Amino acid sequence: MLKWVFGADTGPYRTALNSMRNETKAFSGSVKGQLAGMFGGAAVLAGASKIISHFARIQDLADRFGESSVSIQKVGFAATQSGMDVEGLAKAMTVVTANAVEAASAGGDLDDAFKRLGINAAEFAGLPLDDKLRKLSAGYNDAASSAQGLPI
Repeated sequence: MLKWVFGADTGPYRTALNSMRNETKAFSGSVKGQLAGMFGGAAVLAGASKIISHFARIQDLADRFGESSVSIQKVGFAATQSGMDVEGLAKAMTVVTANAVEAASAGGDLDDAFKRLGINAAEFAGLPLDDKLRKLSAGYNDAASSAQGLPI
């Protein structure tokens, strides 16, 4: 099998991303300082720090996986409800998305697997993370209740 690999110069992107991260850290430090000055309580400051850290982590995950922070929050909630870690789920969905891209371009068994779930692989690849989970869930539920089912 012949496989083509294309690359891109991500240096400017990484520089801009690092700049945004530094600005976010500076902003969070400023907010912490302002809250401490306004409320003066260590408990309030600790709570604010925890909230700021939580949202910074969500934004970092969104940046890493190319998703919106809203999508990461939705998936994060679903992941914690099922006892999973949002990062692990996002990584798994990255693999599923790569498979969908390959299925859409190459067809074959992989494309057939998506079709058995009632999923158009090309459309699936372009969906936000939370919509991908909904599609997969519906596909598995429909396949499990159909006469065809899923192969083991």
